[in-house]
Amino acid sequence: MPRCKYCKTNITKFDKEICPFCGGKNPIDENHTATVDITQAINVMDSKDTKNLNYKQHSKILNAILCFLFGFLGLDAFYLGYHKEGLLRILCSAILYAGLFLLFYFICFPNNALLGSLIPLAIVYGFFIIFAIFVVIKRKKDRNGVFLR
Repeated sequence: MPRCKYCKTNITKFDKEICPFCGGKNPIDENHTATVDITQAINVMDSKDTKNLNYKQHSKILNAILCFLFGFLGLDAFYLGYHKEGLLRILCSAILYAGLFLLFYFICFPNNALLGSLIPLAIVYGFFIIFAIFVVIKRKKDRNGVFLR
């Protein structure tokens, strides 16, 4: 791997004109002919960064199960780190359930409290099952940009 003749940092052979670290012009000696392994030039993870050391990749199957069973509560969004989306789904499902409850309990079934509360719950759950199909098909990454396994 070539080194910059000014700052002595490893650079790639593609940095012929300007060193990306010190900004020196023509950092590679003309007599340097060694090939470059590009993976040596990439610093993947800093050893001081403890945030990434304990990171665990999320599962597609667990995400799909959470989405189909508890999508109206936004648990799959919380699982992947999308906290605002999870809170928005809880709020939307509560507003949808409250509106349907008022409609069914007071207008459609005024004498039957069980039907007035279970039918709106089934409608909200059905809506979020359909929503879950789209989320499971669309979502491929978690909040950190890592693909689901």
